[in-house]
Parts: sequence; C-alpha cells; structure tokens
Amino acid sequence: MTETTIEIIGIWVSALGTLGIMSLIFKENPVYRFFEHVFVGASVGYGFVLGWTQALDPKWWVPFSEGVGEVAAGLWDSDALLIFPFLFGAFYYTIYSKKWSWLARLVIAFNLGAGATAAIKGFFASEMPQITASFKNLTLYDPNGILGFLDGQGISNLVFVASLLCVLTYFFFIFEHNRPGIKQASITGRWLLMISFGTIFGSTIMGRLALLIERVQFLVRDWLGLA
Repeated sequence: MTETTIEIIGIWVSALGTLGIMSLIFKENPVYRFFEHVFVGASVGYGFVLGWTQALDPKWWVPFSEGVGEVAAGLWDSDALLIFPFLFGAFYYTIYSKKWSWLARLVIAFNLGAGATAAIKGFFASEMPQITASFKNLTLYDPNGILGFLDGQGISNLVFVASLLCVLTYFFFIFEHNRPGIKQASITGRWLLMISFGTIFGSTIMGRLALLIERVQFLVRDWLGLA
C-alpha cells in the first residue's frame, strides 16, 4: 500500500474509534465496548513495547548480553550479574503457585518499600519549597519612604498570609470555631477553599473541552474534509 492509502486508513480508523467512544453519550452499547477494549489493548501493547525499547533493552538486555559474551570469552564483566535483577523480577510470576507464592511477596514488599521511599522524597521535594515560600515579608514600607503604606508586593504578601491563616484556621479542630475572630476566620477560609476548588474544577473542564474540540476538529477537518 502507498503512504497515502495508509494515511487514509489511519484517519478512518481514528474517526470510527472516536465516534465509537462518543456513542457512550447516548447509552452504553456494543460499539462502545468494542472500541473500549481496542483502546485498552492498544495502550497495554504500547506500554509493553515502550517499556522494552526505553528501559529493558538498553538498560538491561544490551549490557547483560555483552557481559555474558565477555564472560564466555574468559573475561570478567560485572554486567553479567544483571541476571539477578531479572530473576528477582521473575519471582512475580510465582504468585500463580501455591508452593512458591511467598517469593512474589518478597518482590511486592521490596517494590512497596522503594515506592514509599520515592514518594516521601518526592513529597519533600515538592511540598517543602511551598512551605518555605509561604513565609512572606510583611514589612510596612513604601518606595517613597512614607511609613504605613504598602507597595504592590507588600499588599500581595499580606493577602497571601491572611488567606493562608484563614484556611489553616478552618482545619484547626482542637478548639471551638464559635469564638470571636476564629469563627470569622474559619468561614473566610471555607469560602477561599470553595473558590480554589471551583478554579481547579473549571481548569479540569477546560482541559476536557480542549480534548473534545480537538476531536471534533479532527472529524470535521481531517475525516469529512469540511474545513
């Protein structure tokens, strides 16, 4: 087949897949379920190929095979020891054996520990800078030297710290929120949270609409050729 024919087939497959998934708008139907299975299978296959080409092949198979070749030639090569990570990972499949399933638990426990460590490290790397950045300079000053006035940055810092304290007050449950000052701060914090959640939700909707617009443009322009 020519390149043009392959491109046309790709457009038709993409268009039919898009329409099949969008058919869920009316109700769940066999067409939707078919394309859902196709997309799940394609994503799993793509993930397998990507994992092999991006990780296993260059980082394990190539150095391991070269190391085995060196050992076969009578030379010592530590890359041949990469057989042990392979065997350790292969313990996953012992979960299908009642006798040897405990080996799979070793791999799972190791991965959970490594994952938890990476998560804690990532938490500190992402959250600690935000905590330190919340300490704003609230010095009252004016570029012209008039005491008691705030410049633009000072006002911004003041609003930020006030908002932060109000939101934190809303989550302080060690004292009653019906006390003067605390009650108002708690209510203000709740309103600020609702505004933030609304902003996040609006951004999510905009992202979904962007995907929908892209698919509609594909159907109208590339498939139907109307634009």
